[in-house]
Amino acid sequence: MTSGFDIGYIFKKKFISSDFKTLLNQVNREELGFCYILMKKKASKLKKADLINFYFDNYHLFIDDILLSFHSEILDFIYTLVDNNGEIEYISSKPHYALLMKMFLIAFPVVKNNKYKLIIASEVMDSLKKYDRKKLYNKVKTNDLVKQYTRGLLSLYGQFEVDLVFKYIKEYEGLEINIDDFYLLLNNDGMIYGFEYEDEIIYDFKILDIKDFNEAREKHTAMDYYHLTKKEILNEQFATNSVSDQFLNFLLIHLEMPLELAHKFLELATETINFNISFQELTSTFVTLDLSTFEKKQMEKILEKLYYNTRLWTLKGHTRNELKIPKLIKFEKK
Repeated sequence: MTSGFDIGYIFKKKFISSDFKTLLNQVNREELGFCYILMKKKASKLKKADLINFYFDNYHLFIDDILLSFHSEILDFIYTLVDNNGEIEYISSKPHYALLMKMFLIAFPVVKNNKYKLIIASEVMDSLKKYDRKKLYNKVKTNDLVKQYTRGLLSLYGQFEVDLVFKYIKEYEGLEINIDDFYLLLNNDGMIYGFEYEDEIIYDFKILDIKDFNEAREKHTAMDYYHLTKKEILNEQFATNSVSDQFLNFLLIHLEMPLELAHKFLELATETINFNISFQELTSTFVTLDLSTFEKKQMEKILEKLYYNTRLWTLKGHTRNELKIPKLIKFEKK
């Protein structure tokens, strides 16, 4: 988990030059060793100076493989750097991109003119400029698909077995792909999006804050995951339904809330519901706006519908109402 890393620790080296070997010398041996493992599939016994020489001589081979393990969002970030002559000021809203660039020795975090900067070495810039961008983006389309499906499932399941991503892709896209080919992609995107991929399980870090999450999941071990439609999966930011639409309309029409704020309010409400709280806790949290008595009652009714019809991570994507519906009794044929 990387959500709590110290950005000041990452940007601790002063800028000397954009010469590749100079920048590599500012990286510790363990970080150089990580890239060696990715290249050679084994740990290195080389000293730091030898690792630098090895990496300098073989970088073009490494970058070929690494770029193809990224999705287009990461490529966008890299080409933002390239288009700014290999240097941008650190963007606080994207801390994990800075860490990724450092991990793969694509861009180096330094302090230049008392500012946090990401710098691409001149030799690396030359390599990146040689790529046909359109062809590169086309080659990572499957990576984008895996990213979209993974994030979509996370938004509605919270935690799931990784093979579900590939089962849904086979069902809806007609593609049969190998999970092992996307290990690096999923780990990289986990850093960006806030999830962990370990022991064939993917989970959103937010489940760690959900009261009794594991106990709730254990209670429903035999229950299948709710089967999602393609539309539900790919609408990762917010999968709406008739109940959430009612809630949105109430915010827009009765409270005259701006559309963007209403969507954020709805997202906050559903996220709060997913934290396994009681309906009383939900209403005490959200029915605190400056409303008339009539509006408060209306909002409570809509919140109640939302509470019982929100897809819950603890229930594998099912709603509270769906679990209330009794299963049909099947009689044995005689």
